[in-house]
Amino acid sequence: MRRLTLLIATAAVAAVVAVAVVASGAAQGAALSADASAVARVVGPADPPRLDGLETGPLPWPAEWPHLAQRLRAIGLPALAEEGQLVHIHQHLEVRVDGRPVVVPIGLGFGIGSDDQVHFISPIHTHDVDGIIHVESPLRRDFTLGDVFDVWGLRLSSTCLGGHCNRGDAQVRVYVNGRPVRPGSDPRVVVLARQQQILVSFGTARQLPARIAKTFAFGRGL
Repeated sequence: MRRLTLLIATAAVAAVVAVAVVASGAAQGAALSADASAVARVVGPADPPRLDGLETGPLPWPAEWPHLAQRLRAIGLPALAEEGQLVHIHQHLEVRVDGRPVVVPIGLGFGIGSDDQVHFISPIHTHDVDGIIHVESPLRRDFTLGDVFDVWGLRLSSTCLGGHCNRGDAQVRVYVNGRPVRPGSDPRVVVLARQQQILVSFGTARQLPARIAKTFAFGRGL
């Protein structure tokens, strides 16, 4: 057994809360895809569902915990007592609005109650503010980019990111391993695979990074 300690921070809470979560197992589970350089696979269609607590307004966008259990039920993901190990893969998610980076929040996917305790965990979650998405599931299935944003509690569609919706050249643009998801197609249906580098951007073409990363330096064991 191993014990994972999380420091949970939100924009609304100045204090840092230490949360201990007991997680099982040692061996990493099989990945859905071993080739991080492959063209992103998609399933679909998958229009954004109507979900409790989904943020459709302006920044900031903290992890939305109060309605997480309801959202998990709506999208068919389990609320786990501990991290699964059958599927154990990671992605790096970079989010930008009008050319500026947006922090992917720590504690995304953790069911934190009003008592500041973790009561359950989603198969999709974050442990830090480094943008690394952890997919740790006891069941083998496809997980998608839409699942990540639904767990976060933040609207993502082909036309909107949070409260920012397409207008002129200011658009939602998504890249996986440096390759663009076709404009107008649904980014929600991109299937998560091992060690993907994902950029989700809202803004003009000129506000994109000068160099869109194809890879990310994942640490040992990721």
